Formats: sequence, C-alpha cells, structure tokens
Amino acid sequence: MKAADHLGDGCITERVAGETLGPRIIRDEKLATARALMARQCGQALAVLHRIEPKSVSFLMQQDAAEQVEAHRRIIDHFNFRLPGLEFGLRWAAENVPPKTAPAVVHGDFRTGNLIVGEEGLRCILDWELAQTGDPMQDLGWLCVKTWRFGGQQAVGGFGSREDLFAAYEKAGGTPVDPARVRFWEAFGNVKWAIDCLRLAKRGVEEGSLERSAIGRRIEEPLWDFLNLIEGRDQ
Repeated sequence: MKAADHLGDGCITERVAGETLGPRIIRDEKLATARALMARQCGQALAVLHRIEPKSVSFLMQQDAAEQVEAHRRIIDHFNFRLPGLEFGLRWAAENVPPKTAPAVVHGDFRTGNLIVGEEGLRCILDWELAQTGDPMQDLGWLCVKTWRFGGQQAVGGFGSREDLFAAYEKAGGTPVDPARVRFWEAFGNVKWAIDCLRLAKRGVEEGSLERSAIGRRIEEPLWDFLNLIEGRDQ
C-alpha cells in the first residue's frame, strides 16, 4: 500500500458477495432458505473456530468473564455515568460470573450484521478485531442477544433456534454446551451493549457524528432485554 493512503501495512483479500445488513437477512424472502440453515451453520463455524489451539495465536488478549465484568465497570466509572439499570446489570454479572473454564479462541463479536449471507446461508464471518481467548460459550451467548435479532422472532440471531445452534456446535466438535453459561453471556451481553451505546454516544459527540450520538438513545433497550431475560420472560 502507498504511504499516502495512511492505511499502514495490510493485505488484499478476496471479495465475498452477499448480504450483511441484519434487517435484510431477517426479512428478505430470497434468504428464507438461508435462514432455515444458518443456526446450524453458525454452530459449525464456531466449533471450528473454538478448536484453534490458543498457543498458535498467542498475540490475542485473554479475558475471562470476571475480567470482562470488571473492565466494563471501569468504563462506567471513567464516564462517571450512573444509571440504575446499568448498576444493577453490572452487579448481577459480578454475582453470577461462571466458574473459569479452559480458554478457547473466540470471535468476540459473532452476530447477525457481522456475517455475509447468500441464498445458501453463511458465506463469511466479518469483523475479527475483538478476537481473543476466553470462554467459548461467550460467542454462543452473544449471537443470541436480542438486539442482534433485528426484529426476528427466533432466539439465535433472529433466524434460528438455540437447539439447532447447540446441537450443530457439539456435533461439529465444539465443547459440550452449558446452557446456563450461555445464558450468562447472553444476559451480560445486553449489559455490554448498553455500555457500548454509551461509549458510541460519547464518541459521536466528540466527533460530531449524528449517527453515533443517536445510538446512545438505545441504551435502555438492551437493559430492558436484560431484565426480561434474567426474569425468564425471554425464551
């Protein structure tokens, strides 16, 4: 790459055609067949990812559940932003941290919107900048966070069932699924997204970005989803 482009070192990758916009993936009639397959395909893809030997990618950060909760507490303290729902969510997460498990390579942001989809289903996985080593159940739970369903009625990304996701994951060689651990990551995922709404809003104000600033208005949505989930009103 040229120095003038200010992009730094990089590489050229193959272009993969397909749909990435969440609402279209959930609603486009042309992708109806894909939606019927994608929960299983996502389970298979995550099983392959989680089988990567962490030592082979030692440059990745390692972060367990407790460390993630503490990191998000520091974000709230940094902004000195006090919202009862957030305070409760972080306290709940700290009190319900699952026991440590053997770390696996995780994507960190595996969800509808970061997938390229064609009529035959999943084609490519995007946005690897949050890859790390940690609890493999994190990726399964994040995919189920309600925000990433984009209005779809199915629990997994708006397009599939947890049963299909878990079964395909285990069949493809993933570690045995612990539904309670997945549910923790799904619940905490709502809290994380609420905090991300705060971060993006603050960044939008600093950069003069109306789009990012407007995301801050959504902070209550994932907190409502979190409360419904831990009270058993979201299945």
